[in-house]
Amino acid sequence: MDSKGYKLNQTEIAGMGATLNNETYYEAVGLTLDSKHNSTGALIAVFENDKIVKVRAQIVERDETGYPLSIELLTVNGNTIVSESGEVSDILNGKTKASLISSATLAPITPRAMDACTACKLLVDGACNIGCGLEMAIFCAVLGIPAIIGGLTCAAIATAACIVVGEFGCEPTALDLCREAEYC
Repeated sequence: MDSKGYKLNQTEIAGMGATLNNETYYEAVGLTLDSKHNSTGALIAVFENDKIVKVRAQIVERDETGYPLSIELLTVNGNTIVSESGEVSDILNGKTKASLISSATLAPITPRAMDACTACKLLVDGACNIGCGLEMAIFCAVLGIPAIIGGLTCAAIATAACIVVGEFGCEPTALDLCREAEYC
């Protein structure tokens, strides 16, 4: 990550434990990556039974207002690093910050192993309950282990959920917001 201009910030650390529907318990820890340009980053390790099952870096390039423009995920797979990346507007089917706020809608993306309504509610609840920073990146890494929601899809929907929650707060329920987005 040094070659991309990122330095590990050892002062901002977060962790999470979760039992997923398959009754497997996961723990995860994340550290932020500092950058001199308009981006945020995180380094995340996910554990199952005290063994590392995923190590991933997530980089989100942002505009001058903080709105995410692109997402890159770098995942260690054996001795190689697998890179996934995409423009947020493409992942969210053309949604922009203005259209997200004006219509309070999320992207019509179908996650891998759950229906869109459930994924939408899960991520909106996550935004309200754990926040939209490092914890949300950890949440998406954990959800990706059993392929509940794919990496880029989770990061993009989480970004959209955080924008909507940032604008409207958590007063509308996750179900209300997801109905408005035509997921439910």
